[in-house]
Amino acid sequence: EHLYVFDMNGRFLNRIGEIGRDPNQVSAITSFYVDKNKKVVGVYDGFRRCIHRYSYLGIEYDKITCGEQIESGSITDVNVIANRELLLTLSCGIDDLYNYAILSADDGSLKAYILPYQVKYTENSIRGNLSCFARPGEKLWLTALLSDTIYEYADGKIIPKFVVKSSLATIDAEVFVDRKEWISPAHAMAFLRDNGYSKGQTGIWANDRYLYFDMFCRGSWYSIYYDYLNHKGYKSKQYSRGNVLMPGRFLTTTSDAFVSYVTAYDFIHQPEGCIDVDRPLWRDLRERTMEDDNPILLLYYIRK
Repeated sequence: EHLYVFDMNGRFLNRIGEIGRDPNQVSAITSFYVDKNKKVVGVYDGFRRCIHRYSYLGIEYDKITCGEQIESGSITDVNVIANRELLLTLSCGIDDLYNYAILSADDGSLKAYILPYQVKYTENSIRGNLSCFARPGEKLWLTALLSDTIYEYADGKIIPKFVVKSSLATIDAEVFVDRKEWISPAHAMAFLRDNGYSKGQTGIWANDRYLYFDMFCRGSWYSIYYDYLNHKGYKSKQYSRGNVLMPGRFLTTTSDAFVSYVTAYDFIHQPEGCIDVDRPLWRDLRERTMEDDNPILLLYYIRK
């Protein structure tokens, strides 16, 4: 129901956002972003379709109404990007036309819609909780639903950056010529799978050297780590989550690592059937962890 602010030592400082029905309160925290340049935290209220902007201390500055600007698609995520812009991830349901919208971070005015959806759906849906974009350094890379292309957004322009190819046929516009509508994205993905096509890239992460994404190929899921500086790729087959410390379920990235988490409870009491690799570091952490501690952040570094 709130955002909580902690210092670097894990000490609680203050809350951000008041839940309630009054005009200056938040009905539901759907998404939030941190604008480090202006020292502002933006909280998106999905019920009222507006962004409440606060200081780091939790003092509200103002409110931006998004519903009046966005005519196509529900807003599922809000992030601040370069050039004082907000990137809005949009849903993919009935009459939804675009993957994203760009707003001014100053007044919330609409600047552009980008990356149109390739098909129409007959039922409302969302893109799920996968990361639809990556931010290596000052760059911004975007995915589009049912697309093998990863795009770069810079200076108001969309530029194809990578095309992911495998033993499956690559998705292109011709795939959708005869099939204009599907019930949902899952229905469309099933059609692509059954006809030998890739299902596209949706979840991506990137640090200063590696691009990470998941790929489904010939009945199995693979984790792909692409060294985009040296143009080399590394893949690993995904298995059932037999260890709570396996890579995946990423939250964000640092300059050289992918960041995941495990709850303190699961770290101490692993689910039945999990494979527990006993390492001195993990054993030491377990001895110092209590069930009600904060989640433990895990940093994964790529090694050849």
